[in-house]
Amino acid sequence: MELWLDTIDRDYIIEAKKLLPMTGVTTMATAIYEPSQIILSGLAGANYTAPYIGRISEQQDGYLKILSDMLAIIYIEDFPLKIIAAALRTKQQCIDCFRLGVPAVTLSKEVFDEMTAESPLTELSVMEFQQRWKSRVC
Repeated sequence: MELWLDTIDRDYIIEAKKLLPMTGVTTMATAIYEPSQIILSGLAGANYTAPYIGRISEQQDGYLKILSDMLAIIYIEDFPLKIIAAALRTKQQCIDCFRLGVPAVTLSKEVFDEMTAESPLTELSVMEFQQRWKSRVC
């Protein structure tokens, strides 16, 4: 079961995040921008957290350091917390997230299209393979 709380009452959110895991409800902390918020999410018992990588990178240089710090905190503190990197703006941000060990991301259609676009080198290799295959079979 998943329950999405949309509220700006921080005290309510913190209390709910403490109680909901005891009931088996999956929780996610969203709008995460700083490693300190990862600590709070983990202590509150959230299952998932969604740092807004695209927005972090617009506001600060070094989004990779921030994301790396978040992952380190989760590992060191042994929080049962998984990051879903959100608001990715580029293919490189997606690659960086997976390279650092982020288990899931959200992508815009534009980034998805960029990632699935045909690569000229791949297309050339496929064409060469097909030609060699045909010459052996025919």
